[in-house]
Amino acid sequence: MSVLSPDDIEARYRLLCRVTAGETAAAGAAVINDEFDALQQLVRHDLMELARHGAPSDFSQIVAALEEGLGQLQQLCGFPLLAGRKTVGVGGAFSAGKSSLINALLGQQLLAVEIDPTTALPTYLLRHQQSAILALNYLLQKVELSKSEFLSLTHGEEEAYGSNAGAMLQSALYAVPEFPWPELALIDVPGYSKPDGNVLKACTDARIAHAQLSAAQAVIWVVSVEAGGISEQDLVFLASLPREMACLIVVSRADKRDPQSVAAVVKGIGEAVSARGIAVLAVVPVSTRDSQAYPLSAVREQLQRWNDELPAIGPAERFKSQFFRYERYLAHEAQQRRRQLGLMKRILALSTEVEAQHDAGELLAEMQLALEWALRQAADLQAFQQRFFAHLHTLVLASGMAVPAGAGAGQGCLPPLDLLSLLRALHAPGHASQVHRRHLALLSRPADATRRPSLLRRTSQRYLPLLQPYSAAAEASNAARLLHLGSRPATVRILSF
Repeated sequence: MSVLSPDDIEARYRLLCRVTAGETAAAGAAVINDEFDALQQLVRHDLMELARHGAPSDFSQIVAALEEGLGQLQQLCGFPLLAGRKTVGVGGAFSAGKSSLINALLGQQLLAVEIDPTTALPTYLLRHQQSAILALNYLLQKVELSKSEFLSLTHGEEEAYGSNAGAMLQSALYAVPEFPWPELALIDVPGYSKPDGNVLKACTDARIAHAQLSAAQAVIWVVSVEAGGISEQDLVFLASLPREMACLIVVSRADKRDPQSVAAVVKGIGEAVSARGIAVLAVVPVSTRDSQAYPLSAVREQLQRWNDELPAIGPAERFKSQFFRYERYLAHEAQQRRRQLGLMKRILALSTEVEAQHDAGELLAEMQLALEWALRQAADLQAFQQRFFAHLHTLVLASGMAVPAGAGAGQGCLPPLDLLSLLRALHAPGHASQVHRRHLALLSRPADATRRPSLLRRTSQRYLPLLQPYSAAAEASNAARLLHLGSRPATVRILSF
């Protein structure tokens, strides 16, 4: 630890007191805590009880996504300014140049960029009329920070100050009046890897980074040109993020290598992500020191497109997309039971042997019970969702977040769309949206056919405001109904281009 003056020690002590005790609780903190606890109980107990009687094979992924969603909801409750913002995560390995990139994009030295003090606290940056730096502790209490205090909350804090105030905070919000993109919030997250041998800290940072980036709507992934290419760890991390998420890869510090080496790194990264089936919008070399040779314009232009095109996604939509995966499983189970019942009834009608009729009758009764059980589970899941979204609605109101018109327990239910016409229109030459083209590219890859209907419906729900002009006024097409009924390779082929 460096030698601190008495004034520095006193200032650090006061910061630790404020961080520990908090200064202002979020509006309606008691209600927020109660409702949040109720949501956690529903996910960790009630949903588990429901799953005991049958659950989809990816149930663990559904639970993990719900838990991450609850963590993101905590951030929204503490920072209501985030509600309605389109979030763009800035991620990458330890010391890849993420904070330097954000500073350069904003034209201000807002984040710590020295070699040793790397980001330890997930930080949201957004536009607001008044400059402010707020942190949120684990009791959902806000702590106002000075710029010097905020810059000290890095991985080097303990060595420099002998304290670890950052470990008592969940996240920070940096409001900047000059922030260029009014609809966006950038998230600077800790590097998911640490080379100093601190395995526990590396695991914690990886968990935090994954939770924050998974909840974002788009990602800027930063790779230092000095690494010579994208690492296996980077590829694994990117592959673990939602596949529909728009991703831009930025090669930082391009001035550190000659142009031929930079071009080779960019080409190698493009080939590596393509081989893994990871769709990216582009791989862009940049430099914060040599903006003439490697300008930031392409990154700024992409952020502006996201600002204009990405729809804002509320917490209810995020949760609904996970419950929909469970609904699809139960609908498929009920469909299978109905099909088996039909076949067994046909066998029973054609059989003339008394013993065979007796056996078929027993099987028929078992299948009928299995169908009734699947239907009962579907009803229980609907009742579970009603309770879940009722608590969510109360929590959102208590936190001061804006509630969209029509929000509530039924939020997330959307009118039918003519998916076939919609997809063909979006695939037509000259369509402007790269985000939607990325979604359509997923449909042309070799993949398990059982995943495609879920992808299509999740995409159409998420992008409803932009897709609505392409939808038919009449009832949903045969293609859309087939998606509701089930997933077969023949069904997927009619949606191919």
